[in-house]
Amino acid sequence: MTKLLIQHGPAKGQKIQVALENKNSEGVIFAPREETIEAITSYCNSIPNLNKDNTYIDPQFYYSTYNKELAKLLDSQFNYPIEISRRDCRKNKEMIYEYFDKYVDAIKPITNNVITPGFSIEAIDWKFDYSIDFYDDFKKRYDFKKYYLSLMLSAKIFHSKNDTEDILEDLKENIDQNDGIYLIINHIPSQDNNYDSLDPETLSNILYFIYTLKQENIDIIVGYTFLNSVLYAMLDCEAVSSGWFNKLRKFDSNRFDDVDKYGKRKKRYTSTSSLTYMTIELIKEFKDDIDISILYSKTACDEKALEDEDNVSFVDLEHQYWEALSNILSEINKEETLVDKIKFVKNRISISREILEKIMNVTQNKEIVQDKVKNAFKHIDDWGFAIELFEKKASLIL
Repeated sequence: MTKLLIQHGPAKGQKIQVALENKNSEGVIFAPREETIEAITSYCNSIPNLNKDNTYIDPQFYYSTYNKELAKLLDSQFNYPIEISRRDCRKNKEMIYEYFDKYVDAIKPITNNVITPGFSIEAIDWKFDYSIDFYDDFKKRYDFKKYYLSLMLSAKIFHSKNDTEDILEDLKENIDQNDGIYLIINHIPSQDNNYDSLDPETLSNILYFIYTLKQENIDIIVGYTFLNSVLYAMLDCEAVSSGWFNKLRKFDSNRFDDVDKYGKRKKRYTSTSSLTYMTIELIKEFKDDIDISILYSKTACDEKALEDEDNVSFVDLEHQYWEALSNILSEINKEETLVDKIKFVKNRISISREILEKIMNVTQNKEIVQDKVKNAFKHIDDWGFAIELFEKKASLIL
């Protein structure tokens, strides 16, 4: 059963509270880089739907090798180390342990679970080794209900199945059964505004990676997810976590180059029927020529959003996104076996392709519209091919 968590970020307002009240989320992963732990604690204590079992804190230790401008609020909390080096991990353990102690003292009042500090990893090197060491340290030094290794892996690692296998072997040897991994894929920056598009070989190795860990009874929470949450639910991950800005739905390495910048937003509609996230402006170009209900996601906002974009706010559409995701994850969760879940997702991919064909048929004289529609659906073929590759790598017989 895959839960949908909210990936906390800046400008939260009442977004989290409303999503929890509407039962469109089952918990939160908080970011102390964006809000102090004191403010997070006060907030948790004021929200009835948050408790110590559905509240998680991402230590965001993957910023620790960078400068304090990137660390933002982390720089003034927990004795968070800045510009940490391999030498520090080897020879300045007291500094590391002091940070651990302060971090644990701060989060204990609001969570039963701990995500252990971990680096951003681009290869099997000292950052990977010490991330595992930190997980071991936490198991020995602190008492929590459940421990999650923080594992941010570059998407480049998954270009190669051999590299994927090497990391898997180390994790299987070092992570205890029934513990978990908080997995973040650090994507390569792209100008493509289809956030779910990823080359099928890389994606198939990510799916194989998660599947293999699940076979070892290691739970997986995938952070910074988008519509690809569907693929992770297909593998029965413990949870996926997604936020209200696109940068809280996909992590890429630009985040380590500069302080976060947020571009101009366009109103977009989440269609779990077509598995797309199109602008309402684009949908207007064909909505009068097809039965628009084929895009509906069984959300309270369906008709209102697609009737006129002026009728809905960005906040409305943020909640529509979570409600749509929650609905399709619930459908996947009803499937009892892995094989059934995969069949369900493959069927939804087929339906998406049928919807694309219908839209293309009614927009034949609109070349620019067709190009935008094809880009909005581009990830569908990526997903379909990636699932086929994954099935072969995992030797699954459907």
